[in-house]
Parts: sequence; structure tokens; C-alpha cells
Amino acid sequence: MDSLVPVPEEIKIIVIGDSNVGKSSLLTRFCNQQYNEHQQTTVGSEHYARDLRTEQGLVKLNLWDTAGQERFRAISKTFYRRSDAALLVFDWTNAKSYGSLWSYWSTEVQKVCEDIPLVVVANKCDLESSMDIEEVREECDRRNVCLIRTSCVSGNGVEDVFRHISSEVLVRRVQAANEAVSLDTIAGSSLYLQRQAPHEPASRGYCCGY
Repeated sequence: MDSLVPVPEEIKIIVIGDSNVGKSSLLTRFCNQQYNEHQQTTVGSEHYARDLRTEQGLVKLNLWDTAGQERFRAISKTFYRRSDAALLVFDWTNAKSYGSLWSYWSTEVQKVCEDIPLVVVANKCDLESSMDIEEVREECDRRNVCLIRTSCVSGNGVEDVFRHISSEVLVRRVQAANEAVSLDTIAGSSLYLQRQAPHEPASRGYCCGY
């Protein structure tokens, strides 16, 4: 008899941020274990996929790389729908790309996907920068968003990004399932009590049976 193979949970993650921050390089490094110094700019969107084993079990990640150029933004937003999580990627050497996360990208994704987990990815951390990582970390903490530093050249932090965001999605799914079970239990108990309650004769005009 063949052993049963568990069906992995599917998770859709969108990867957003300004052009040239390294979104495609991040996904190529994660999915193919490669770094291409001459990675082509994404036009519209591109799909990547990889299975990942987490503490909660096996997951299949459907990853959508979206174009950061302004002329493609309307097209990119069509891929936001039904996303389970989003990675907000900025270039550690470009402070403007970090500002765009809060002035545009986080706002736009939350218009389409309310209350999904977000992770801020500080990419290209193998390079020198004038940015203050502690200031970035403090702002992310204020916004209750996780910050992870990555280098697509060395691969540092890349696996951490996808393990963390996958775990957040799975934890939320378990919490939602438990809440649904609790509500069903409460509703079932209420219905049972209604069925078991004694029916008083209609002629009684006094209170509490006395």
C-alpha cells in the first residue's frame, strides 16, 4: 500500500517595492539558489513557486514578482487580490525606496488586501549605506511589521524572510479556524438549550413559575 503524501498548504505572497530594489533577485535566490548580476527588470509581473518545510508543516509558496515602475503599477495591482501576505522590499543603499514603502506600497496593498501579514525586506545589505538600521527597525516596530535584512549575493537572510512570512500566515489560519470552531460550539450550545427549555402553559400569568 502506497504511503499517503501530505498535501501542502498553499500560500500566495506578493513581492512589491520600487524598481531596482532587487525583488526579482530575491525570488531567484530563494527559488533557484542563484544570483544573476544582470537580472532583467520585471515587466508587469512574474510567477515563482517553491515548496518550503516549516515548523507547521509543508507549504507551497506561490510568489508574485510585481513591476515597480510607475507605468506598470495599475497592472501589478491586479495581482494583489487574494494574497495571503506581502513582502515590502527596499534597497538598503537607497533611502528613497524605503520611504516609498510607507508613502505608497503599504497603503496600496492594504486597499486591496486588508489585514494581511507584511514583512519589510532591507535588501542589498552586503553594500555600504548611509541609512541608520536602528531608525528603520524602530519605525517597523511602531508599525508592528517585521524587518529582515537580506543579501541576494550571499543569500544571507533570504530563507528567513520566507519562513517567517509563511509561519505568520499559517498561525493566522489556525487562529481563524479555532475562532470558527468556538463560534460553532457557542451556536450549537445555544440551540441545544433552546430545545431543552421547558415550555410553560400559555394560561400562566405569573413570573418564574411561582
